[in-house]
Amino acid sequence: KWVYGPARTADFGDRWHGAVAVPLTSRVNGRGLDVIGTHTRPGAVATDAQKDADIRAAFELAGTWPVVVGGDFARNAPSRPSGFLRATDALDTMDKAGVQSVDDAYVRGLAVRGSSVVDPGALSDHLWRVVQLTIGAPADPTL
Repeated sequence: KWVYGPARTADFGDRWHGAVAVPLTSRVNGRGLDVIGTHTRPGAVATDAQKDADIRAAFELAGTWPVVVGGDFARNAPSRPSGFLRATDALDTMDKAGVQSVDDAYVRGLAVRGSSVVDPGALSDHLWRVVQLTIGAPADPTL
């Protein structure tokens, strides 16, 4: 149902962390959506100021279309630009001491229908987030 366009990327200064934005266009109705995945550098290799710069760079990849930004923000309460709403509940998503609410999704121009959590077991030390979204209102059943 979707055709993807050229990716836009942000490099966070090492070979493991960064962000990628992929524009998707519906084959059904031509509506567009930007999907951005991000992996912010952790405290072991970055200061809070560097992590905040990573997060800003990820959000700056958003174009003018509705957008979802999701991933590991390495911050319990990442700052985000005006107009973005949290699409996931704040909950502990890391197998680590203390509350680590670092894995989230944020949206602009999308309706959030729900979100859930997947425990991948031994595949990851993070819980995975699943978000159900709708472009526009009322909901478009063709998407």
